[in-house]
Amino acid sequence: MSVIVDNEDDILQYTGTWSQGGASVEYLTTTSTGASGDTVTFSFEGTYVAVYATVGPGSGSNMNFVIDQTPATTYIAPPTTSPIYHQELWTSNVLDEGPHTLLVTTGPLNGQSLWLDYLLYKTTSIGETDNIFIDDNDTSVQYFAGWQSVPSFEEYFQHTAHICQVAECSLSLEFEGADWIVFFHLTYTV
Repeated sequence: MSVIVDNEDDILQYTGTWSQGGASVEYLTTTSTGASGDTVTFSFEGTYVAVYATVGPGSGSNMNFVIDQTPATTYIAPPTTSPIYHQELWTSNVLDEGPHTLLVTTGPLNGQSLWLDYLLYKTTSIGETDNIFIDDNDTSVQYFAGWQSVPSFEEYFQHTAHICQVAECSLSLEFEGADWIVFFHLTYTV
């Protein structure tokens, strides 16, 4: 299962001068810093982790990622004149099931903001307060007649969406649990 962790979750440990922001297309809020060398630490149990952010206008800003004290991997932001939402900055390789620690360190920012939005990690041990993330392209979602997959919607999670352009569409998702919330972006055209 994939668990989504918001940038404001207490499990994340920040050092430095981080500030909060956010736009309606982002997951809840975002966090950014203007200083090189500021850090975020995330400890989790699982087999995979990925970091997502909003990349602000400009070019060349970067962040460094270290998982379990392995050599650092650097993300260098592409040149852009407008924000890129839900941008995947880094993903781990497949990890052994167990405890891991991710350290994110800001590098030279060159006047371009990188707004940490959320992390996704895969685990087999789901806690009662964990938020499960199921993307529209997840194989557990079954679509019936009328749905079309539409790539390259940067304002949507994973930059994908499914659309229905007929009178009635249905989908199916089997799950175990008592509480769930589904986020839909609905547009109605007459």
